[in-house]
Amino acid sequence: MQVSTFYEKLNKVDGNIYVVEEEIHLTNGVYEAELQHDNINEATFAVFTGPKLTGTRLETYTLSTPSLAPWKRIVRVYADVPVAYISYETDGDTVEGDDINRVQATVVETQKALNTEEARALSAEMELNGRIDTEVKRAEDAELTLRNDLTAEVTRAKAAEKTNADNLVTESTRAKAAEKTLTNNLASEITRAKAAEKSIGDAVNTEKTRATAAEEAIRNTIGINKPNWDDKYTRNEVDNKLSALETAIDWKEAVSTYADLATTYPHPDDGWTVNVKDTNYTYRWSGTAWIAISANAIPKATQSVDGLLSKEDKTHYDDAYNKRHTHTNKSTLDKLTETLLSNWTDAYNKRHEHGNKTVLDKITQTLLDNWNAAYTHISNKSNPHGVTKSQVGLGSVPNVATNDQVPTFTQATTLTNLTSGEKLTVMLGKIAKAIEDFITHKADAVQHITATERTNWNDANNKKHSHSNKSILDTVTQAMLDKLDDIASGAEVNVQSDWSVTDTGSDAYIKNKPASMPANGGTASKLSNAIQISDYDTFDPPKVAAGAITPIMAGSSANSPWPNTTAGLLIQSNPQDSWHILIFRSAQGGWAYRSYYEESGKWSEWKIWSTFDGAYSSLTGKPSSFPPSSHTHTELAPTVTSSDTLSSNAGKFCKLATLKISRQYGYASRTYECILGSHGSSDSDFLRLNLWFKQQNEFGKEPYVFLSVTANDNTIEQVKFYTVVDELNAAYTQISLWVKIMTDYTTCMLFTTAKADAGDSVTYHNNSGFVATLPTTGTITGQVDCSGRHEHTKSQITDMPTKLSQFTNDSGYLTEADVDTSQNHTHANKTVLDKITQTMLDKLAGIAEGANKYVHPTTSGNKHIPSGGTSGQILRWSADGTAAWAAPPSASYTHPSSGVSAGTYRSVTVNAQGHVTAGTNPTTLAGYGITDAAAKSHNHDSVYLKKGALTWNDLKGV
Repeated sequence: MQVSTFYEKLNKVDGNIYVVEEEIHLTNGVYEAELQHDNINEATFAVFTGPKLTGTRLETYTLSTPSLAPWKRIVRVYADVPVAYISYETDGDTVEGDDINRVQATVVETQKALNTEEARALSAEMELNGRIDTEVKRAEDAELTLRNDLTAEVTRAKAAEKTNADNLVTESTRAKAAEKTLTNNLASEITRAKAAEKSIGDAVNTEKTRATAAEEAIRNTIGINKPNWDDKYTRNEVDNKLSALETAIDWKEAVSTYADLATTYPHPDDGWTVNVKDTNYTYRWSGTAWIAISANAIPKATQSVDGLLSKEDKTHYDDAYNKRHTHTNKSTLDKLTETLLSNWTDAYNKRHEHGNKTVLDKITQTLLDNWNAAYTHISNKSNPHGVTKSQVGLGSVPNVATNDQVPTFTQATTLTNLTSGEKLTVMLGKIAKAIEDFITHKADAVQHITATERTNWNDANNKKHSHSNKSILDTVTQAMLDKLDDIASGAEVNVQSDWSVTDTGSDAYIKNKPASMPANGGTASKLSNAIQISDYDTFDPPKVAAGAITPIMAGSSANSPWPNTTAGLLIQSNPQDSWHILIFRSAQGGWAYRSYYEESGKWSEWKIWSTFDGAYSSLTGKPSSFPPSSHTHTELAPTVTSSDTLSSNAGKFCKLATLKISRQYGYASRTYECILGSHGSSDSDFLRLNLWFKQQNEFGKEPYVFLSVTANDNTIEQVKFYTVVDELNAAYTQISLWVKIMTDYTTCMLFTTAKADAGDSVTYHNNSGFVATLPTTGTITGQVDCSGRHEHTKSQITDMPTKLSQFTNDSGYLTEADVDTSQNHTHANKTVLDKITQTMLDKLAGIAEGANKYVHPTTSGNKHIPSGGTSGQILRWSADGTAAWAAPPSASYTHPSSGVSAGTYRSVTVNAQGHVTAGTNPTTLAGYGITDAAAKSHNHDSVYLKKGALTWNDLKGV
């Protein structure tokens, strides 16, 4: 029976307004029905494509009022979207007679269905009782058969026992006869062995007599032949003869190596010839040296004769061949001579450094020429100019010896070279300047700088600069810097943050607070003092020193939602970081609002409301035509990859999309609509996934991820969704969305729509194939299990219910725990199964196996609850797929000690399991982790805030 739907009525309360949102589903682009609630305010009626006034606002709708029920409204919506959301305000519902009639009709239908079900249940019980009687008769017949079989088995067993006893007597008789035969055979063997031993003794004596006679015959033969044997050369005499012969011949015995020639034949005679085995060469002593005369038919090679190489020559040859190379600078090497190398060696040995390098660097060819000329001139003692004494004249020169002259001159201001022909006084001035600079240079402890010092000085010279605010910087003192260092980052002027604080003893207390806030320079009823906004998109609210609500105005080119002048309010909903703009359209009516959060640094999209007269002709964006009431749709075949099969996807994962936020600290929300191809049918499951997450609120922290799933069509019971954090760094956060297919679906997700914020990127992976496991490099932060079941083994369940009455749902209905979910199937006769009671199950438990020709499976997971049990007992695992009644474990759980003493702590440390692992009672703000509070002892000078209590005029700057 289909369950009736009743919407909760809203009571009318004076001054109370209800805001209602209805989710509607359009068929063929049209929806028509009564609104769920009465007495709506039509001015607040709006239709959007998204919940909570989000998405696109729809204007293609009409509202009509039934003539007999003016408090009701019938809405008709035209749109090419599957789902829309209606929002309106109402002061409450009107309950009429039709409402009571519908409830009464539903109650009557329910009573009729209940009566029908009661009659059907009684009939079923009667049928089951008949089946039970039949089963009892069958069981008794089976027991009789078993008794007869047991009697026959006892008779057979006794006969078998008698046969075994007879066989044992026969075996004993056979064994005794065998033992007697073995005893007789042993006595015969002893007699035979003694006769054999006597025969062997006689044979030994005969052989001993024969051997004695043979020895005697040998002694006689030796005695007769000994004189002949004594007349022969001894072994030593033969060796001496051979040695003498060997010494007399030139060919000597071969040696192993050439080196053995000197040790084996230390004093050879001329002509001796010896072969060396390792080289197979033959050497002859020439009187002074061993000369190779043969290499076994191939002579030894010399500089003039071809032949074999010796092993020493071959080694030298191989070494020279391996060291062969070609010089790329051969033409240069060819020019090297012994003289050139000698000069280079001499130059290298004479290398040195000059301590007066800077002075030597100043020497030029001109200076050398001048010095050479001067040296030649002064070396000429024969009056090279031919000046006579009369020509000089005593009046033209000092009348003193040359060494006693006292020249006068003026020292030059800069270093310059001497010039031929210039006056001596000028030359002496230049020389004096050079000598003075040289003396200063010699007196300097650091006469030369390093290349690093020169680089640092040049860098410092390049970075030299001047400050335009030098006069201000010159007044900065260390005391000011110390004061600034003591002020915490982000510290504000010491004014009480709470307007309502009445701590008059505090030096931050605000006195003379007015009861109301007058507008600065005007009244609040005029817009002449409103903030003029040139561009709503670039307007920066934190830069406006405004109160909680500030009037604003803008021209027609300020990027408002309409090409009109606008006026409205700037609302500061949070003292630090939240602002909202509410503006009104000046010409045709309507209003809009948008929000700004300092953390994101940008304005959100406009949310727009406008008036609509309800006429169909006033609608915009209407479809040009509508499909007829009777029409058909062509089903689109789902996209299936070639590797997908009905049996390969169950339990696997598919990557749907990748979302990347490029801001370090930001929020993001996504709404995805997707299609999951069904297995073997023409229908598809249609889903909406809502994904919201905040990136890290602190660098290195995991982001907060929230994922929810709603079904727009069929209920999805065989999929799971996961979000995995792929990358997390200071620049961006990237997460991926995955789905796990729990049954044999043929395709992965196909995305149809998605919304993305500016600056973010979304990558889709439609039909990208399936993998066995989720990636192990990322962090799984959120998941939604649509399968409606837990994956636990039977052994993990310790509180399994023992009867249906222990469930909290309606009596007489099965729950998911009673169904074997591993088979993943649905029952076509669900309405029949829903009527099964515990009494029926108890009756069925007593029916013997095979009753009514039904064979129930006995494998694990298909066994029934066992009989027996008493109050307080539970089912416990007994074998694979089998449970037995037993008392619950008596052992109680003892929570482990965390190591923290009992007591009251103002600051505690909690681990990942939520357990307190440490506790302290700080006595300072720093102990609580507060680092931005002002010091207990601090001053207020006139730069920041005057000392003492503040007045309202102080805050206004009067």
